[in-house]
Amino acid sequence: MPVVRSGTFPSFIWCAGTQPETRREPSTALTGRAFSSAVDYIFNQMPAQGRSTIVASLAASMTGAYGHTSVNVKTDSRRPWLSPLTTLFWYFQADNVARMKLFYTEALSSTTVHQVNAAIQETRGRTSVQPYQSIPI
Repeated sequence: MPVVRSGTFPSFIWCAGTQPETRREPSTALTGRAFSSAVDYIFNQMPAQGRSTIVASLAASMTGAYGHTSVNVKTDSRRPWLSPLTTLFWYFQADNVARMKLFYTEALSSTTVHQVNAAIQETRGRTSVQPYQSIPI
């Protein structure tokens, strides 16, 4: 049993890429194209060595790149692995995420990080925490 309240789910959005065969909501596609245009513009204004690997990875995944892929000059010798799910963004409303935690009330009344940690540990003691599992990739 996780340390969150049941029936609470985050929202997600798929960031639109440039693949024409992929159907997307118009506002999402527009946002994706605007992001790609902004990245292209900014990257063209700076030296290649200064370009963000994270942003370049996201931009590459939006064009369908996945697997070990060089996304800029900094990654030519050590290519990052791009997941096919890279463009799946999760967005959360922080208040809702906080409220779904079983230690929310205790955390609100805390004044130190140690008190928050104690509340988390106490909650874990009342519930079972799932053991670590690696993702089979």
